[in-house]
Amino acid sequence: MSRDTERYAYFTVGIPRDSETYQKLLQDAQETGKQDAIASLLTVRIADFYKLTTTTLTTRAVPSPEQVEEPEEETTHLDLAAINANAALDEWG
Repeated sequence: MSRDTERYAYFTVGIPRDSETYQKLLQDAQETGKQDAIASLLTVRIADFYKLTTTTLTTRAVPSPEQVEEPEEETTHLDLAAINANAALDEWG
């Protein structure tokens, strides 16, 4: 069967087999008799979700480079040793 790319958008998704989502999807397919048509079941479930959702959903947006804060410099043991040595030299000359 050829795909009608003018009418439909097609996606390839990956769901980890050991995930709760995948287990629930298989259970849903079993309960609805759609074991051989999981893609169709996913289409129905996505449509149902958007029909029932009336609030704006947050996304996991990747921050732009301007929004990324530089992490504070960590003081390593060597840095701390140098600071202590300098303090001792300042104190005892």
